[in-house]
Amino acid sequence: IAGITAVLIGLSFDYGSLAAVRMKRGLELLFFELVYAGLAVALLYAFISYTSRLIYQGVSSGYAEVGFLLLTAYIISSSLLLSFGHLRSKVPVGLFRIHPIISIIALVIFILFIYNSDVVLGPITGLVYPASLLLSAAVPVVFGRMFADTIALWKLRVFDTNLTKYTSGHGNADSKSDDETVLFIDENNIMSTSLGSTYFPEVLNERYHNVEFIGKGGIARVFKAQRRTDDITVAVKVPINFDEATGRMFMKEMKIWDGLDHPNIVRFYSVNILPIPFVEMEYVPRALADMDIPLPLSDVYEIILGIARGLSYAHARQIIHRDIKPQNILIDGDNTPKITDWGLGKIVGDGSGNETTTIGFSLNYASPEQIAPKKYGMPTMRTDIYQLGILFYELVTGTRPFSGDGVADMSEEILYKEPVKPSERVADGAVFDDIIMKMIAKNPDDRYQSVDDMIDDLISAWESRSDSD
Repeated sequence: IAGITAVLIGLSFDYGSLAAVRMKRGLELLFFELVYAGLAVALLYAFISYTSRLIYQGVSSGYAEVGFLLLTAYIISSSLLLSFGHLRSKVPVGLFRIHPIISIIALVIFILFIYNSDVVLGPITGLVYPASLLLSAAVPVVFGRMFADTIALWKLRVFDTNLTKYTSGHGNADSKSDDETVLFIDENNIMSTSLGSTYFPEVLNERYHNVEFIGKGGIARVFKAQRRTDDITVAVKVPINFDEATGRMFMKEMKIWDGLDHPNIVRFYSVNILPIPFVEMEYVPRALADMDIPLPLSDVYEIILGIARGLSYAHARQIIHRDIKPQNILIDGDNTPKITDWGLGKIVGDGSGNETTTIGFSLNYASPEQIAPKKYGMPTMRTDIYQLGILFYELVTGTRPFSGDGVADMSEEILYKEPVKPSERVADGAVFDDIIMKMIAKNPDDRYQSVDDMIDDLISAWESRSDSD
């Protein structure tokens, strides 16, 4: 009965993968495989010894004894399944979570009822039984501490599975890119419909005309519009919702953006609270995401250099972006890149160092510290360098270094997979190999410590290539 229960619990929940960590921490995993197997053997010995003594000593069994034996049998079965799961790198998550709870319950019953019962346990059984139960409760906890990032990925996998089930039952919406919000209506043509006024507030029609919806971020929509006063085309950003939380986030972004005046940062014209919150900024006609990649190396060089200079300017003012990706890089008429959307930005030392964000990044460009801050620390200026490195890699090769399916798989690759050099995908990319690989190092301490250092190496590498040509 106990064995079947353990198997059913194991089958009822998802499995946690250990494949990615086995390459680097195989000996530690082997240790846990042997510990679980050893505990199963020790408890089996204690189980047989105890039941034999019950029979031979003629002691009648009450509910406590029967329940204790069932729990012990379950823990033995669970330990064997967990040992086998570690061996196969597929841990039954349900068993893993319940195992210490059952072990603690069994240990309490042993102390309260079994140890003081009429059965003479003997010195070995009397020591092996409680020690094995105590270790059974402790081992999953120790594993959870040692492999905290892996446990977090298991939780992400469950979230990802549930998200897939949810979205699959709510229509077949098309998404233009991996990082865009799924749209369930045609927002691009919304302004020509009766719903247009719900997207662009009617009260703003006094200021703007020829309004077109052009994009949507996490908390706001962006419109192309002409000012009625001088017919200059601008971009107008309006919060999606007008609740207090959205308002705080919107104003936080404006606080960061205001005062950033650089050729490689989208210019911020004005912010208004009345009649409704909105911001007016420079209109740039296209995004880097709209361009076909890979790009010619000369274009890649100019674009990455421009973005880096924009980041250097922001970093000098203690501002980090934390969401560098193609959708947030706009390209003007003379191919000058401009950084936009500072919604995830942060002013270093503003007192929010312990802030938490559940989905506060774009996964395809997320750094290891954004996924596992306990291991790598909180995001810093080196996070922008990492994200720029992923973008750099993509522009050179036409693909990103990591491409896992789903949230958990992608996170696993970012944390553990070693990417191939750009030149292994595109031979001409060799000129940038060392720079890109240093930018996307998993440990922030192994990356460039400042954007300026990266800029110096980038210019030197490009000039050396030009001289050799």
